[in-house]
Amino acid sequence: MKGTVAENAPIIPVIASKNINIDVLLNAICEIKIPDRDINADPLMYVARSFDVNKPGTEINALLGGVVGGSLIRGKFKKGDKIEIRPGINISRDKKKEEYKPIITTIRSISTSMGEIEEALPGGLIALGTGIDPSFTKADNLVGNVVGLVSKLPPQTNELT
Repeated sequence: MKGTVAENAPIIPVIASKNINIDVLLNAICEIKIPDRDINADPLMYVARSFDVNKPGTEINALLGGVVGGSLIRGKFKKGDKIEIRPGINISRDKKKEEYKPIITTIRSISTSMGEIEEALPGGLIALGTGIDPSFTKADNLVGNVVGLVSKLPPQTNELT
């Protein structure tokens, strides 16, 4: 691990099945410094998951937009924010040259493991319910994208929702 952020990390031997050194491990975890997070910076979220929450056979007027999940690393998001997901959807027909179109949409809901919230701050995982066509988000299609506020990014002429 030489040359990585873990180079000087302690090594704590444990035997979980016998509950040996679990207390030492938990104490070491509690001593890890929480990184500074700037909630006043332009928001930035890395997409770790994307999916469709609609069940097969859902009536068309009851369909929900696609969901993107991940970690907000700075700034904050709230319901109603207009966001841009980049690089977005691959629109190229040529397999040798990929061309992407950013997705612009609105946050319709924000969820955590504890339930729905009005505003998300850095730390932990969140899921953003959007107005994106769920076919774009199914099966983790948007993994690796980043999400930011539209007002903080260059304007786009076309909105894909």
